[in-house]
Amino acid sequence: MIDLTLPQAFVSDFSNVFELIIIYRLVTNYLSKKIILIDFLASLVIVCVPILESSLDFPLIIIYLWLFDRKYDRPQILYDNIIAMCTIIVMASLIDLCDHYMYKIFLEGKDNISLVGWILPITDLTLTIIVGILVIFFIAPKIREVSMQILNPTPLWKLVGVFFVLYFILNLKLESAELQ
Repeated sequence: MIDLTLPQAFVSDFSNVFELIIIYRLVTNYLSKKIILIDFLASLVIVCVPILESSLDFPLIIIYLWLFDRKYDRPQILYDNIIAMCTIIVMASLIDLCDHYMYKIFLEGKDNISLVGWILPITDLTLTIIVGILVIFFIAPKIREVSMQILNPTPLWKLVGVFFVLYFILNLKLESAELQ
């Protein structure tokens, strides 16, 4: 478990949720100023609900994205749902992995992390910028081509299931490594 100060933990959790939503918007090419503001507020709500554990953030993000796409009656809502799940699983895994190694390298064993603890949100932001650039130039055009060609989304659901299993295995490995 990574121990951060309260402001660092809030900024880290909020940025993780908001960055996941923004990457999804980049992948689906559905981004505007109004949508960014709505996503910002939704991210605040997801993070600020006091009874939720951070592991419930990802299903809430998927539900929020589904409700948003349903409200605006997006024509490819099924494909966008699959893309949302894949995006969240991949990005959450990358962010967790990045946080784990940054903690091991810079924060483990430190008594006073009030200044050094900001490395985690900064690293997450840097990772999101790099992934965002890759999405804009390489991934989004390919996803649009594939989603127009696929008539049966069953193989995509199998791929999503594999991603979920890999995500949980990665989390279990990280948790077991932190307990040792």
